[in-house]
Amino acid sequence: MDVKKINNTPDSKINSQGVKMNSKKSVTIAEKVENALGNLFKRAEREVPENMDFSPVKELIESESGQYIVKIIADPVNIKNSRRIVLSTGLSDSDYSLSVALAKGSKSEILETLSNKNFSNVVIDNIRHLKEELKYK
Repeated sequence: MDVKKINNTPDSKINSQGVKMNSKKSVTIAEKVENALGNLFKRAEREVPENMDFSPVKELIESESGQYIVKIIADPVNIKNSRRIVLSTGLSDSDYSLSVALAKGSKSEILETLSNKNFSNVVIDNIRHLKEELKYK
């Protein structure tokens, strides 16, 4: 069988030395965060009610430093009328986890926050902060 046919996938190319090279563009953390926030916004429009309790709406962000979950939850203090956007992560080999609330408000305020172009920078900054905190645990 021809080796080039086996290794020639849409994401790869064979260089002049016959070595398979992945031509797929690597996705940056900023792009991953923007994608997750876009998906979270779409899901929140459908799945987050205005004034009642609901199951958390979650999106996963994977990076070299670990996995992070950005989610919308009912505010524990005011379950019926307030929502929170929370970023959380944990150590894979323990039950230890960290989380930070990024925003709080009504459904419309949460949707407005998610649609703000600068909010992805807030998420990225908090990913860095949580990553640093996990180093010491």
